[in-house]
Amino acid sequence: MSSDILPTAQTAEVPADNKATQELLVLRENHQFDYSMAMLAAQERDRQAEREHLQSFCRASNRNWVIAGCFVLAVMMASFWMGKEQFLLECLKYLVFAGGGGGVGYVYGYRRRRLENIS
Repeated sequence: MSSDILPTAQTAEVPADNKATQELLVLRENHQFDYSMAMLAAQERDRQAEREHLQSFCRASNRNWVIAGCFVLAVMMASFWMGKEQFLLECLKYLVFAGGGGGVGYVYGYRRRRLENIS
């Protein structure tokens, strides 16, 4: 192996007459390159698996929202058909109270986490 393969900094550290040391340095560099490529490949596989998991989670979440919306629509249609408008008003009132409380709780938790991260 010729010494022109090695970087100049390593050539300065190693005497030119010591071929075994130079070959050892080249092998070490090759091993580091192989290790780096293996780490990059593992990271790529990890990111791909993360994207696939997030995609499947979003699909399942959207499907659940569609099913819940269809169920609520069916209950509303049945209530109108049976003449139970008061039932719908009570359900709407509970949804407003639950949504309002959930929104306040979310904002409180968000601000609390943000303040904890700052300090």
